[in-house]
Amino acid sequence: MPFRSLREGRGEAGGAVRPGSHRRCAALPGKVFPAVLLGGLVAMAAGCASTVSSEEVQLHTVSSESVVSPATGPREGMAVTFRLAVAEHLDRPEIAVRSGAGLRYSERNQWAEPLEDGLDRLLRSRLVGAGGVSRVLPPEGGSGLLPELIVTVAVDRFEGETSPQGKGRALVDAGWRVARADDPYAPTLASGVYAREAEPWDGEDFERLRQLLTELADDLAEAVATSVSEAVAGIP
Repeated sequence: MPFRSLREGRGEAGGAVRPGSHRRCAALPGKVFPAVLLGGLVAMAAGCASTVSSEEVQLHTVSSESVVSPATGPREGMAVTFRLAVAEHLDRPEIAVRSGAGLRYSERNQWAEPLEDGLDRLLRSRLVGAGGVSRVLPPEGGSGLLPELIVTVAVDRFEGETSPQGKGRALVDAGWRVARADDPYAPTLASGVYAREAEPWDGEDFERLRQLLTELADDLAEAVATSVSEAVAGIP
């Protein structure tokens, strides 16, 4: 599927939205309660009525990649550590949809795992297979090995968007940087920006939106891995 760039003629995204809290509604026992509790139970039931039940929630995955082992065998190349940052408004289970300058979240369509975890696993798996990379180390250390390169990826948008005309699309906006791990002041070895859209989306079919976002995520992961390989090849 061809992806169109979003960089030309596009303004900055709106401000981040803090994740909301989730309420849990306990089931009401099937027995008679004293009248003094009736008012409280009715109020609690009314509050639960607006909450989406677990049976109505559709869970979606962004990546089917398995857990990546840091070591990749006796390959030659450079050890890489990887760090991922996801925009605050994406740090919640519900899939985000932008309409104009505002955001809404679909309570009935949620990520099966934190979005950051799914993207992290996808990007790591692609880096493991990238040319010139011997292994991908965890960012927190503990492997006993020192990284030679640091790859940093920031995801600003990973969402759907609808227009007043009823048209919809999937959007991914991200950037990355490759640098030497032993010298934070050294020049950047490679960097890139990924701002693409995929369509069509009718604004209602969230499984279709997930498919489009997954295709864009795969394309982003491939772009980052290619950039890292080229950076390694250019090191004397």
